[in-house]
Amino acid sequence: MKPVHPGPEPIEPGPEPTEPALVPDYMIGLAGQLVEPGPPMAGAPMTWEITLANSVDSPATVASMSPLGLTVLEPSCVGRELPGKGQLVCQATATLSQVQIDAGLYVAGVSFELYYPAAETTVLRSTTGTVVINRAPGLTFTETVSHHSYHSGTELAYTLEVQNTGNVTLEGVTVTAVGFTGFGGTAAFEELPLQIGTIEPGQSYSTQTYYTAGAVDVAQGSIAKTVMATAASPCGSELATTSESLTYASSLSGGGSLPQVTSPGSSTGQPEGSPAGLPGGSPAGLPGGSPAGSPGGSPGSWPGVVQPGAPELVPEEPIVVRLPKAEVLPKLADKAGAPGHAVKPISELAKPSPVAHTGSLAYTGTDAPAAWLVACGLMLMGIVLVARRSRQTYTAAEPVTEEV
Repeated sequence: MKPVHPGPEPIEPGPEPTEPALVPDYMIGLAGQLVEPGPPMAGAPMTWEITLANSVDSPATVASMSPLGLTVLEPSCVGRELPGKGQLVCQATATLSQVQIDAGLYVAGVSFELYYPAAETTVLRSTTGTVVINRAPGLTFTETVSHHSYHSGTELAYTLEVQNTGNVTLEGVTVTAVGFTGFGGTAAFEELPLQIGTIEPGQSYSTQTYYTAGAVDVAQGSIAKTVMATAASPCGSELATTSESLTYASSLSGGGSLPQVTSPGSSTGQPEGSPAGLPGGSPAGLPGGSPAGSPGGSPGSWPGVVQPGAPELVPEEPIVVRLPKAEVLPKLADKAGAPGHAVKPISELAKPSPVAHTGSLAYTGTDAPAAWLVACGLMLMGIVLVARRSRQTYTAAEPVTEEV
């Protein structure tokens, strides 16, 4: 009888397979933006959006939330359920500070604690968000002068104003005089260069410098000044701007001279007896065309100025008067009556046409003392001519030539 082998022993079933253990996880999104476009100023509002995204199928509950640099709006995310594989969104706001604008960045942050009931686990996560701030440095500089014209002794007050027109803080603001045509050059301003320092956006700084014009400045005719303002911005750039002012000397300023203007057809530079820029030949403020200190229309302060058509008494040679000997006098009488020698009466020579003149060497026919002086001079010169038997020509109201 053949032996009987036993069959295989039955295999006992193992433990039932189980699902993988739950590993809770979620992600946080944080994004912000400015409410208004363009370079912002301090205090500009920002809006932020916070997003929670569940990475597993198991739901979770937001246990806590800690914002950094944010003000969370209601309804907040705290106490709300984050569905499995779902999202949860809440809003927040922020306000820019000058420090954040100068830095060019706004960094915000938030942290969450989420409780997963299926895993009986609390998961802590945090994140940050960054917004780049548009920085726009700006600097303006103006200079104004107290007078548009000056004379010797005028104090010119220069007002300098520097303004920060950008949205970032300017450091090391300095004002320097780079050009000055007045006497002494830029060294005339002891206050410059001026170290102002820091100027916040929207703020300005002003100051004044002074200069007293002198005779040299009047003779020069104008004073020009160029000033430059410089500053450093947190963007790493250097700012520089210049301002110029120009002041002209007054034509009748003390210590100055009347400007010479050449009229058409004239080479003397004196326009028809009329000072440049003064209508009718009358200096400003002096009625009747009489310069100060010269009554009766005689321009005593303008030597050598003669009105057109005015008679002059100008000897061609120096006059030397010598009394003739007694025997010469009868010959003078003979010569006076000789043919070809026209001798006019003294009364006619002493009375030129009564034309009014304002030249410094002119005279009028109604000026009796001047006429008698002319008559006496002519008589003495006739005596000299007879004695020396020479020719002498004189220019008077009416030219007369005497030959002996």
